[in-house]
Amino acid sequence: MTLDSLDLNSDYNCASAHVDVPRIQAELERLADIPSTSLNKEDEEERNHLNNQLSFIKNKCGLR
Repeated sequence: MTLDSLDLNSDYNCASAHVDVPRIQAELERLADIPSTSLNKEDEEERNHLNNQLSFIKNKCGLR
């Protein structure tokens, strides 16, 4: 399952968080390595999307 195909809805299975959270964090770290002046609109949108996914999972599953 790719990050884009994560099914994040009220039925999200928190048992998947141990796999999904590190994958999202790794992708966010990759984007963080790109200087902000070099980020294009697509990269910024992806970063925002990933941050939203991470927040959703943490809130839904009670993670910090």
